[in-house]
Parts: sequence; structure tokens; C-alpha cells
Amino acid sequence: MVNETPEPGKLYMTGLPSSGFATVHGLRAIDGDTFEAAFLVPVVVRIHGINAPERGKPGAAEATVELSKVVTGQLTTLKVVGREKYGRLLADVWAGADGWLSDAFIKKGLAVPYEGKR
Repeated sequence: MVNETPEPGKLYMTGLPSSGFATVHGLRAIDGDTFEAAFLVPVVVRIHGINAPERGKPGAAEATVELSKVVTGQLTTLKVVGREKYGRLLADVWAGADGWLSDAFIKKGLAVPYEGKR
């Protein structure tokens, strides 16, 4: 889905971005395609390009557990696309060995591609 790859080990901006790459510290998974991350303050990140099942729906728990494993306590790199209608950062998320999370979650069957309006 994303054509660029962040540089391994490079720390990107630490302030709240409106676009471009940013390195964040994952705090917790909210559901299968949304997590809380820390810059200087906690912010909620929505993974761009996918839609995972919402809480209470089949597959939601599995997607949330997988996202939690990948982001909680880890540094991830965001390529911020903007903000969506609920004010969350909308970003492509690079998680090292897992690569771009949108691609990984689609391949694992944890989410489906989503290009609609948020």
C-alpha cells in the first residue's frame, strides 16, 4: 500500500505532526485498527487503508490482540496522512519486522482494505 520505507533506527519528529513521518511509542491497542501512541502527549492513531472488525464483532478480539502485540511498548513509525472525522491521526504505520501494518493485517485476515472517507 505504501511505496516508501522509513530508515531503520531513525527517530522522526516528536511533536504532533500533520503530515510526514513520525516515530511514536505505542501505549495500547484500542481495537484492531486503532491504537494510542505517545509523542509528547498521548494521541489516538487510526491505521490508514484498513478496516478491522469493531469491538463485539467476529474477529475483533483477534485483531486487537495482534495490534497490541505489535505496538504496545514498541517504537513505530507513522507516515501521517492527516486527521479523520473523529480527530484521530490517520497514518500508515511501520512496525519494523512486521513492515506496514495495513499490509500485514490484510495478509493475516485481521482487516480488509478501506479507501473510503473517514
